[in-house]
Amino acid sequence: MKLARLAVVAIAAAVMLSAGMTHAEIIYLDNFDSGSSGDQLLGNAPDVRPGAETWSGTGVFKYDGAGAVYFDHNDARSNHLPLTIEDDLIYTLTARVRNARPDTSSDWIAIGWAENDHYAGFNSSSSSASRGHYWMIWRGSTELRAFVGPATASSADGGSGTNAPGEGDELDLRIVLDQLAATPTAYFQYKNPSESQWTEYASVALNDTLLNNISRVGISASSTLTGVSSFELTAVPEPGTWLLLLSALACGLLVRRRR
Repeated sequence: MKLARLAVVAIAAAVMLSAGMTHAEIIYLDNFDSGSSGDQLLGNAPDVRPGAETWSGTGVFKYDGAGAVYFDHNDARSNHLPLTIEDDLIYTLTARVRNARPDTSSDWIAIGWAENDHYAGFNSSSSSASRGHYWMIWRGSTELRAFVGPATASSADGGSGTNAPGEGDELDLRIVLDQLAATPTAYFQYKNPSESQWTEYASVALNDTLLNNISRVGISASSTLTGVSSFELTAVPEPGTWLLLLSALACGLLVRRRR
């Protein structure tokens, strides 16, 4: 009787999850609050990681997320973590970024995915550079841009930026790669830290070739006046995955009860 009840519970849970009640798994999380003063982010481990991964790239950020080395707009740099895009998942990349420029200068900070393990910024189009894919930049504390990539190839925002002034020089950025939508889509969103509602700035259909080329996820910048306060990557599995697992558990319990 007890096993039968457990089977019923498992089946009910499977049905609920198949209706969309899924749990987001944290792949990476970094609040940039560990390390020694002056340490580069390069080589440091994020707070949460699936294995022994560490930040690679170059000395663009310090361990606390502050800009580390000066470089101009044409010499942007990046820090990133390894990642292989898996099918049938919804990936959500979120970061709180800083830009101390009060004007519309060319200084920018970006988050997104990249093709290669390289120190160059996501905006570099060199075949050996990081080459950003599905990435967005916040420039001059006001302008948002979104790109499909590689690098700045194929804008996701129609070729023009939008005015998105930050709050206290900070802005929350989010990119969602939804592979489960009727048309798999990348969504680019932002909000001020005090707000709860995200504003969708741009969206574009996902390209399988570009997704297969992705091997990194991270941050890129063109100035020490930028920084990052938090960085998180999560993945939500297809509801059907949970349905299959829990249904299998229910069947196993029923078979065991009959025996």
